Amino acid sequence: ANIRQGEIVKVSLEILKEKGLSELSLREIAKRINMQAPALYWHFKNKEMLVDYMAEAILQKEFANLKPRSGKETWQKWLVKTMSQLRQAMLSYPDGAKVVAGAHLDSAVTLMQIFELTLISLTSDNIPLQKAPHILTTALHYTFGSVIEEQSAPTPQQKEKFNPGVFLASYPNFRKAMNANLKRGDTRDEDFMTGLQYII
Repeated sequence: ANIRQGEIVKVSLEILKEKGLSELSLREIAKRINMQAPALYWHFKNKEMLVDYMAEAILQKEFANLKPRSGKETWQKWLVKTMSQLRQAMLSYPDGAKVVAGAHLDSAVTLMQIFELTLISLTSDNIPLQKAPHILTTALHYTFGSVIEEQSAPTPQQKEKFNPGVFLASYPNFRKAMNANLKRGDTRDEDFMTGLQYII
């Protein structure tokens, strides 16, 4: 991004943090940087392109120094660490997962770099190249989906109106599973890591 594009992306991320993706409007962005809304199209041909650049900015904060697996590290350990980093990057903004998961790779080049270094890290640990992309996409889709679910959780107001006892009465196995999870006291981080470990 050039200097002006960088300024627009910075303001866009501020609005994303305050209001979420659904409230991100070009009019609000233009107002905050003292620009007429149509002038934004000189810098970004559409909102989709702007969101791509926002995805790149989100990823750059976490992955500026990403390196492939070292010889002392297994591909499993490297992949768990990298997917955890991706999760943290997306959680740093409301709707961060929607922004990053929907990004186009020609603009969100850091996402493409993650793909490339993952393939290098897997194949350098004796994973055949024809299998490595399936491992990558499975772990990636799990990570995207987990964060999207996490960021779509009910609001406190919605939770107040929800009676889990009544709702779960018709789903005894699900209720038992949920109660067991509550007794263990697993955090969202632990739930994510457990699922990722199962996949790998």
